[in-house]
Amino acid sequence: MMTRLNETLSPGTGNQAIVLALCQRAECLAWMRLALDGMAIVLPVDLRPDEMVQTVGKSGASVLVADFGDQPPGTALFDHLRLSFPDLKVIGVGSLSDQQALLTAMRAQVVDYVEQESPAGNLRQAVERVLAEIRQRRLRTGRLITLCGGIGAGSTTITCNLASLLKAQRPDAGVLILDFATPVGDAALQLGIAPHISFAEAVRNLDRCDRTYLNTAIARSSGGIGVLPLFHEERDLRGLKISEAYQLLVLILSTYDLVIADLGGAAFSDLGQYLQQTADEILLVVDQSVGHILEGKKIVAQLRERLGNRLHAHLIVNHYEPVLGVEPTNIADELDLPLLESGILPERRTPLIQSMNLGKALMETLPKDTLVNLFSAMSLQLQAKLWPEQVKDASRQPRGRISQWWHDWRKTR
Repeated sequence: MMTRLNETLSPGTGNQAIVLALCQRAECLAWMRLALDGMAIVLPVDLRPDEMVQTVGKSGASVLVADFGDQPPGTALFDHLRLSFPDLKVIGVGSLSDQQALLTAMRAQVVDYVEQESPAGNLRQAVERVLAEIRQRRLRTGRLITLCGGIGAGSTTITCNLASLLKAQRPDAGVLILDFATPVGDAALQLGIAPHISFAEAVRNLDRCDRTYLNTAIARSSGGIGVLPLFHEERDLRGLKISEAYQLLVLILSTYDLVIADLGGAAFSDLGQYLQQTADEILLVVDQSVGHILEGKKIVAQLRERLGNRLHAHLIVNHYEPVLGVEPTNIADELDLPLLESGILPERRTPLIQSMNLGKALMETLPKDTLVNLFSAMSLQLQAKLWPEQVKDASRQPRGRISQWWHDWRKTR
């Protein structure tokens, strides 16, 4: 299946959508392909849940056409898919006179059901309508960056300082930090914020959640950065419906210009996996310890399995000390992940703790610090990736300065 998938997604497929086909009957598959000829690439999928999850992730498909004819798939398969891909839309195909097939399709939460003996144009119209709705929903203004890594790697500190620089460089942008790392609440602490609400609380109030509610209820730093922790107390997560959590994330991503999700070591949670699948850029944070490097390998393996060639990820090596003898380039090779330019951050424990104790970002307390220079350069590079039409040549601008900072700092070691 993976070989066939890679061949299907090879260059030259044009702008056609990819529609997955779950069917056991050859004649039904041929009918699907005839109906969608010229509009979409029809990719058959395996009935095995793990194989299907990999195919959905690597293809980036948002529509699955399922055959509920002779041997309809069980609803457990669709429940499994929804956990990993809550936005995946299922269109059913089968006989309208087969009550059992209709009932199974309803339990699978299909968004449409097409008579298998009807003209092929009926299926084409159903797929066109669903794809149009998906495209409309995806017209969001916001961008999403996720940071992940082992506990203690420093993803929260990087998140706060990076958000502060991005907000300073784009003062009119709405910037929100999702604080989902462990321990929860560190981002608010570092920025001197007392959060009004948590993500869990907002999910429970989803029926009255709108942009106005988010803009007024979420606490902000003195620099205008919103912070939304996962919970106030861990028991707040009990009974939380994951489907409603996904709905809130969609609302958040349509409300803010930039969302930075600090996952820390929660990269493998349901919310963490959803955010990484949705992210415009993923930053993996490790230090030079064997433990964090091995944890990074696990995260990268999972990302490649889920996203395949849609993976947009870079490596940041934090707390770098030349004396340890583990070079960032070696770590990048080990993880098979490119280093983010300016993504080698030297150990600066003292000034960082001083800033944290004041509840401020480093740019506010020591604006000329080496780390501030590197965070500033990093933010410009990310802007060039996220808003290339607005930030022309930004990725080229800081390169010479970074090299000089790095050269000067290495000379002092």
